[in-house]
Amino acid sequence: MFSFEEIYKELGEVIALKTLKSWAIKIEKVTDRKFQRRYAKNTANHTYSYKVFSRGDLLDFKQLILLRKEHVTLDEAIELAFGSEEWKKFQANKKELIEMKQDLKSLLELSKEIIADNSYLKQKLEAMEQR
Repeated sequence: MFSFEEIYKELGEVIALKTLKSWAIKIEKVTDRKFQRRYAKNTANHTYSYKVFSRGDLLDFKQLILLRKEHVTLDEAIELAFGSEEWKKFQANKKELIEMKQDLKSLLELSKEIIADNSYLKQKLEAMEQR
């Protein structure tokens, strides 16, 4: 298990530690991912909790940073890196649906052009037959 500081060092210190902490909070709010918590007591005998991360979390944070370098919005990058498999499937299906709609529009435009060409050729053929 990794602490914030260990994750920070593993990531190569490309983002601030405070940014990493705020991202972890946002990840828990936006996705269904919950990081493991450990509990300890301080010198005043008060109990406090802190987050610890797995190797998989570290890899997801690395992917999040790569996505941010590619100028993907933070919310979208979080969903891509930390989202559940169901959400990822939903997003892939949504993207495929958008592509299919665009393909359908282009096919409709192409069919309209073909119909127009056919009517033009039909008129030309009729004109040639009348001569």
